[in-house]
Amino acid sequence: MNDIGVNETFINTAYTGSMGIPIGLIYGDSGLRLELLKEPLCGYFYKCIFVESKEFIERYSAVLPSFKRIEENILLSVKRLSTVDIKEFTIVRLGKSYTIEMELVNTAAANTLKLMPGVMKSSGRRVNEQFNDFKKLMNFIIAAVYL
Repeated sequence: MNDIGVNETFINTAYTGSMGIPIGLIYGDSGLRLELLKEPLCGYFYKCIFVESKEFIERYSAVLPSFKRIEENILLSVKRLSTVDIKEFTIVRLGKSYTIEMELVNTAAANTLKLMPGVMKSSGRRVNEQFNDFKKLMNFIIAAVYL
């Protein structure tokens, strides 16, 4: 998106940011935390409080803490969050124009998305589109996910 490799968390926070809603707390596994602390995403999330849900090992493998420990971590993080001035929270803003390029699972999915107005196919499984409205971009992403 806008020449930045992004993940689901970034897309969701950019969507809330397009409406002026800040992000103060993120819940996810240790792999997500590491991903958000790397360039180019780290500039957007360094102020956020992160609650770790599990320890990431690899794609389909993780170490889960007890539910009691997760609950304690969430409660402590929410308490900490309540002491932070809302002006300190992160608002992810990407401007007024959004370009997205997606690599899909197969050419059939890319060909189907290409039927949408404005969608261009840049290679066998890649499509791209430009938007001036983040809600329309989100609808595009949802349509792509359902393929």
